[in-house]
Amino acid sequence: MKQLDLEQILKGEGSPVEREEFFARLAVDEQLRAEYYHRKSEQTFATLPNKPKLTGKAPQPLRRVSLASTLTRIAAVLFLPLCGYFIHDLLSLEPELSEYVQVAQSDFVNEINYRVDRGVKGHVLLADSTQVWLNSDSNLKVPATFDNLDKRVVELSGEGYFVVKSDAEHPFYIKTPQDVLVKVTGTEFNLTAYAERSDIHLALVKGSVEILKNESPTGVAVKPNEEAIVGSNRSEVVASTTKKVNDKTVWKDGTLKFVNTPMREMIVRLERWYGVEIHVQNPSIYDAVFTAMFREESIVQVLDLLEFTSGIDYTMKDNLVVLSKK
Repeated sequence: MKQLDLEQILKGEGSPVEREEFFARLAVDEQLRAEYYHRKSEQTFATLPNKPKLTGKAPQPLRRVSLASTLTRIAAVLFLPLCGYFIHDLLSLEPELSEYVQVAQSDFVNEINYRVDRGVKGHVLLADSTQVWLNSDSNLKVPATFDNLDKRVVELSGEGYFVVKSDAEHPFYIKTPQDVLVKVTGTEFNLTAYAERSDIHLALVKGSVEILKNESPTGVAVKPNEEAIVGSNRSEVVASTTKKVNDKTVWKDGTLKFVNTPMREMIVRLERWYGVEIHVQNPSIYDAVFTAMFREESIVQVLDLLEFTSGIDYTMKDNLVVLSKK
């Protein structure tokens, strides 16, 4: 039996027996293990849609646009005190965003942790050709290889958009911090399961998935154009048809969209999206709901528009934003 080298492993070459032999060597060879994680990291970065360009030049500051100029691009603005506001099609600017995935060595040699911090997003190509887009503040734990496994199992804490390679003999499973298991046989969907939340949301674009809870062998099937919600007590899965599945998936293309979103939830999403911390001084601010779509606006532009339409003042120093009533 020939020994596979690192290059062949990264390309997915070799038989299951040959690949198993390689990972056995990896477990005892510290130098090979370090090189493997380094190359795997490089391979992951190569899949990012918008990799940072290291030119040696200092980054250019964001171009500031006056509030009046920005508002001319708004199709409609409707503000009802303690009810909501609507902002549509804001001015598009050149972004100062980078997409970055950290590859952290796991305690287990056959396991890889992919981590995306607040303020950034990333794309990962798994060993079985499954693609995963990770939203800000997300972590994905995967096996280094799916060889000789009865089933493919990964763990998600955060939000991910999955395009899973179909393999009926080896279903794809996603574990969540809420002890809910998602069974996939080949499909495309968005899954939101942040560790600090007690509920999870799944929006199915195409294919089929099954949600298993409380270690039950059978679960609830979800159909295309349905959104399934598992509540905090995990006793019930509610799946309902929606015409706006895309609202749940546009983040992976760089769009931040709110549809009748309570202000409390909107603040959490803004914190993740922009990598800031937002403090609210007046609780009545939470009484509003928000409908808006942002494409490449800076956090300052978002706050300026919020201030203009809602009677909210803000101050910002470094990454700390404080909201108060006027």
